[in-house]
Amino acid sequence: MRKSIKTLLAFCVVVTLSFVVSCGSDDDNSYEKSFIGLQKIDNILYFLNVPEHTAEIRDGKELSGMVSIPSSVVFGGETCIVNSIGTEAFYRNANITSVVIPSSVNSIGRSVFDECSNLKSVTIGDGVEIIGSNVFSNCNSLSSVTIGNRVATIGFGAFAECPNLSSIIIPDCVETIKGAAFRNCTALKTMSLGNGIKSIEEGAFTRCTQLESITIPNSVELLGKNSFEGCTALKSISLGSGLKSIKEWAFLECTHLESIIIPDNVTELGEGIFAYCNSLNSVTIGKGITSIPERLFDFCPNLTSVSISDNVVSIGMEAFANCESLNSITIPDNVSDVGIYAFAGCSSLTTIVLGKNISRIDETTFAGCKLIKDVYCYAAIVPDVPTVGYFIENRDATLHVPAALLDLYKNSIFGHNFKNIVAIEE
Repeated sequence: MRKSIKTLLAFCVVVTLSFVVSCGSDDDNSYEKSFIGLQKIDNILYFLNVPEHTAEIRDGKELSGMVSIPSSVVFGGETCIVNSIGTEAFYRNANITSVVIPSSVNSIGRSVFDECSNLKSVTIGDGVEIIGSNVFSNCNSLSSVTIGNRVATIGFGAFAECPNLSSIIIPDCVETIKGAAFRNCTALKTMSLGNGIKSIEEGAFTRCTQLESITIPNSVELLGKNSFEGCTALKSISLGSGLKSIKEWAFLECTHLESIIIPDNVTELGEGIFAYCNSLNSVTIGKGITSIPERLFDFCPNLTSVSISDNVVSIGMEAFANCESLNSITIPDNVSDVGIYAFAGCSSLTTIVLGKNISRIDETTFAGCKLIKDVYCYAAIVPDVPTVGYFIENRDATLHVPAALLDLYKNSIFGHNFKNIVAIEE
């Protein structure tokens, strides 16, 4: 009897242990399959979501040399696709020299490779759609970048302050280049802009001081504020047929720019776009522009030729101020208003043609233009001028008016600015 009881108890213990072991094994497997959290694999810290089979790199600062980011990792027998690189994951890692990002990655967070001082080469796979802000900024050694064929947005400051980046090809898939994206890339000399770009935003290429020429694709509709400010080596610009708006100071201090043609499709110009372009000598303003904004060509000392569309109705304050080489200007018939100091400091100006609708000239409009010899005015109604002082500083200048209006001008305050008033020869 006792032997039977002992045998029965032993059997029960074995069954119980077998049950415990079996349950323990199922629990371990269940834990791994449901795991969501941080896990280090091959010196990379990941955030794993095993149920979703995804992995995000959270920290790769232990890596060095040539880094090829894996497209997937295995945890507990489960494969997780590496689809994201998290914010600052490689921040200030001075030990990596190159990075290849696989096509499995579709998201690159903010400042991921910021200040990786020895990073020289980057290849971005075809899965990435957005290059986040400051992703590769301050990478002092970066000289080679390959952008994948699905990137739609290059984020704010994405490649800013990369002084050794000498060339860049932006593929057709890119639609938006955010502000400061390539700011202070002082070695950037050649650049190819894809045919899908719609907007180049504020300061995107500010102070790229080696950039020599730019072709803006026909797809681009907007050039943002200061977008190419301080590109001092820039000699030529070709503006595309889709461009509608150029914002303030877009080409400020492009000191080697020699000529510009603003096409008819451009309908909006911001303040000071070409101010301080010291080498600019020829300008054509297209038919889409109705208002020339303030300081558009302020301090362009070599500007000698200006062609203004007949559709322009107003010329803003200091629009052509300090254009010291400009010797003649024709203000089209539709212009009624010319801003204060619009041509002030144009010290070589000798001939002015005022169109049929000019209604007022301020005493400062031509301040400092002491060489003016001839003014041709076609306005049927004598323009208003200051009752005190003179808007023409050279008292020996000659006013030319239509013969039928000769007496009207001679008896006007406008006419009192001139020593001689003569009829325009037909």
